[in-house]
Amino acid sequence: MRNADREVKNKADIISILDRCPVLHVAIPDDPAPYIVPVNYAWTWNEEWPVLYFHSATQGKKIELLMSLPQVGFEAERLIEVFKGESPCQCGAYYESIIGQGTSLPVEDALEKKAAMDLIMHRYGWLKAMEYHPATFDHMIIVKIKVSSLHAKHLLPH
Repeated sequence: MRNADREVKNKADIISILDRCPVLHVAIPDDPAPYIVPVNYAWTWNEEWPVLYFHSATQGKKIELLMSLPQVGFEAERLIEVFKGESPCQCGAYYESIIGQGTSLPVEDALEKKAAMDLIMHRYGWLKAMEYHPATFDHMIIVKIKVSSLHAKHLLPH
């Protein structure tokens, strides 16, 4: 990383950044260029990396591509504040970001599907007990990204 002073390596700090980044952008291989989609997401943490989850309709370009080309890139960021300097080269932004790569796969296990959906709902503010209509998971797919590399970075106000 070019600006090593901005790199975030501590697991607790990475989790905090994930907590504060509201949208995950998933880059899926496509021709002639990657197909990038924003998704609502949640995660759990395994030994080394987070496992990311998002939900989707069962059909459409995103799912078609993910099923045929499961290697993905992802990114999430939070803009804190834009700042101005004395010259254009001294202007910039305070931010936090996560970028990485991983393998996407559909969640097949019913308990894992429910747990992932519970994580997503809780992350976006649903605090009540989570009960789903029996057909809920017939009309959606839960996608898991098994992270293989991750880099976190920030520039914070002093």
